[in-house]
Amino acid sequence: MKIRNSLSKIFIFTLVALLSGRALACENLFSHPITASELKQMSKLLVNSNPLQTQFEQTRKLAILKRPLKSSGRVSFSPKRGVIWQQQKPFKTTLILQANSLTQVNSQGQVSVITGGESNTISELLSPVMNGMFTGNIAALQESFDLYFQNDVDKEYWLLGLIPKNNLAKKAFSSIVIRGDNIATKSEFSIQTIVLTSNAIKNKKSDVTTIRFIEPQTHSLGKNDLQLFELSSSNSVL
Repeated sequence: MKIRNSLSKIFIFTLVALLSGRALACENLFSHPITASELKQMSKLLVNSNPLQTQFEQTRKLAILKRPLKSSGRVSFSPKRGVIWQQQKPFKTTLILQANSLTQVNSQGQVSVITGGESNTISELLSPVMNGMFTGNIAALQESFDLYFQNDVDKEYWLLGLIPKNNLAKKAFSSIVIRGDNIATKSEFSIQTIVLTSNAIKNKKSDVTTIRFIEPQTHSLGKNDLQLFELSSSNSVL
């Protein structure tokens, strides 16, 4: 089955998100375009060649709602296979991102697939974002985003800002801010939080999605993860 544009928007809102302006000082961040030396620094901070798993908690604050929407689950990453994003609460849904395809498995087990051949815009946008976050291939993000960076030596965290160049992405969100741990070791996943804003950075009524990663750890892919990657691969060639 083909995924409509709404699915791609849901995927973007689910995967790419960050902390609100209170802690991230977004306006200040977006006045500092990333330099070549900082790009190399970011690649070193994010490099990860091992499979890993992490729990996540997501909060979406929508301008039209008084109460935030909360969800949680886990993420599995394999540098060779891709990313599995499994929401477990309040309902189950799974998103599988591989090099040329995006697969969704809903709570009823129904499978929907979009391939690069069907919509290069979506797959080409999502692949470098997730690949950059988990492997440190930040340079690839410059094809789809303008990048901004802050890393004060007296702080324990760094900030990476992304503003989309792609028209499809601009309709879904206006900015992404990634916050990471400066004191994480090379074997640890350093990203702490991701925040996505859906409207202009200075718009107080913007919808904001925040994802917090909890207890990331290097972990070999389990049987269930391998089956999901195989499911995605088999459906993408149908």
